[in-house]
Amino acid sequence: FTESASKGSHFIELCAQRNIPLIFLQNITGFM
Repeated sequence: FTESASKGSHFIELCAQRNIPLIFLQNITGFM
């Protein structure tokens, strides 16, 4: 994984553990 990919997956795991709903934003430059 690249660094940004691992950060993204870690963020998703934290939200999943805390039952935080995720809204995936696409086509936004520089979002991640």
